[in-house]
Amino acid sequence: MATENQRYTVSVDEGLFQEIENYRFQNRFQTRSKATVELIRYALKHLKKNSNEESQKNKPILSEQEENLLFLYRQLDQRRQEEVMDFANYKMAQSKNTPPR
Repeated sequence: MATENQRYTVSVDEGLFQEIENYRFQNRFQTRSKATVELIRYALKHLKKNSNEESQKNKPILSEQEENLLFLYRQLDQRRQEEVMDFANYKMAQSKNTPPR
């Protein structure tokens, strides 16, 4: 029976082979290949989900004004970005040296 699916060989140790076989029989897959493909799909789906969750977790929450400023900053050329950073660093250092009122 011809198929349009790509084929390749995977070598696994005895323990992993037995786990795949157990999964196959527990879930009533007709072939080892179908069980393996399902396991790969499952793993890829969860890797992608976890990756998206991690990137969302690490993404700082910005106000709309901060998002707009960041967008404008990214539109500047490198020299202008450096000038903005120098000014921001100057203002932060200045505010640290200002006594509280």
